[in-house]
Amino acid sequence: SADSPTPTRVLLIPANVVDLRVSPDGEETVVLTRPQGRPEVFFDCGKDIEVLLLQNSDPHETKPVTGNLADEERVRWSLDGEHLFARVLFGHPDSTRFVMTEGNVFSIDLAAGAMTDLAPVYSGTIAEYAPLSDGSVLTLANVSTGYQFGLIGTEAAMERTLASLPGRVSNLTVSNDGASVAFVHSGPRAFDEVYWAPGIEDLDEARPITKFNENLSQQPAPEVEKFTWTNRDGDTIEGVLYWPPGIVREDGLPTVVDIHGGPWGSRTEALMLISAPWAHYPSLLASRGYLVLEPNYRGSTGRGVDFLRGIEGYSCSRPSDDILTGLEALIQRGWANPDRLGVMGYSYGGLLTNCLIGRTDSFKVALSGAGIWNDVSYFGTADNSGQTVIRYGEFPPWEDPDFFWKESAISRAAEISTPTLITIGGEDRRVPTAQGFELYRALEWLGVPTELLVFPGEGHLFAKPRHKLTKVRAELDWLDKHMGEPAAVGH
Repeated sequence: SADSPTPTRVLLIPANVVDLRVSPDGEETVVLTRPQGRPEVFFDCGKDIEVLLLQNSDPHETKPVTGNLADEERVRWSLDGEHLFARVLFGHPDSTRFVMTEGNVFSIDLAAGAMTDLAPVYSGTIAEYAPLSDGSVLTLANVSTGYQFGLIGTEAAMERTLASLPGRVSNLTVSNDGASVAFVHSGPRAFDEVYWAPGIEDLDEARPITKFNENLSQQPAPEVEKFTWTNRDGDTIEGVLYWPPGIVREDGLPTVVDIHGGPWGSRTEALMLISAPWAHYPSLLASRGYLVLEPNYRGSTGRGVDFLRGIEGYSCSRPSDDILTGLEALIQRGWANPDRLGVMGYSYGGLLTNCLIGRTDSFKVALSGAGIWNDVSYFGTADNSGQTVIRYGEFPPWEDPDFFWKESAISRAAEISTPTLITIGGEDRRVPTAQGFELYRALEWLGVPTELLVFPGEGHLFAKPRHKLTKVRAELDWLDKHMGEPAAVGH
């Protein structure tokens, strides 16, 4: 109540409420819930992530709207209050098992709970959206290595592209009358700024209205560009190159392959700041004189569902081929020095780092961050079943141990000779800390130069700034030690 500073509890929901939206007429509230449990022990992806409807006149009258294996998020009301919208990235409302999907927007029928995909053939991952007054939806999607504005309607056949931008776009917002659109854009040569356009039909004329990072944008910075190549299966693979400041298309550069996690994710043509703090590394490495390749291997978003699900059953081998053929393409062009190559990644990027060093001795150094090493022990100790379901098709290791073994990095341990620095959180449950110990034990047994840094109290994503700084410093020292310090560039 506005008249009293003391809140009164009117309802206790036995779940974590992660989103709450009041209907346009103020009579109902929709809440998005996730399972309780801290610390989480085990949970099933998509299960118990559901939408509830409350009557504001009597909040105790709660009605489940959904009940499926989809991971709903960003729930919004239509502007007429007749139905709901939700974004779904993980799972699908009609699936009987957890599957990966490109991020799409669904319409939700309040009475029946039925969910309709408004963009079933969309080739990108819809990251954000905004309902419009005519019932259509403005979408912002990651497509390839950039972002695209689109328009979709309550009819599934309606779909139209409005504008495309290289780099990263985020924080989409639209005025109630649709006459103004604002968003944050970070491109290949400019850091985050707020952009404005006079309506959705004029998005290709959007202009920056802030200069928050003008000083940074004027400093020497890496140049970012899209890079494509063909893998051994004949597929076109995309990635992003970060060139050292003032150095573009020069030959013989020390090169680091920086692998994104997920695997459902992708890297775009953007210099990154706060909008994606996990992606700071390529700019840092490029500023130290390295050429950096960020591959969007099979399993990445922004290329369609078939590309996304291309790793099912081949979660180690296929992405490894995509990455190695990209590196070969750089060497063939003369840009990458074949005698000064490094590889790094965190989470799924760590998993692929572990896979790659067992498939080639080309790398002089590896940085493996929180990467899965042994899929059998991972199955029994990780806090979720999503990785196993996505990568192996929802069956346990004992039903086909050979299948688990051949796509697990540990199967090629005897082939590894690359000096490897391993980092992991001491309380990581997403990739259990023991995965780091198993990798370290194997490399030590084999006589491969290795070090293991376990950060006490940290989970899968580090929280303490001093731990983040220690990790980065240790990794840069490891690179310099085993690759040689790169040539100095302007700062």
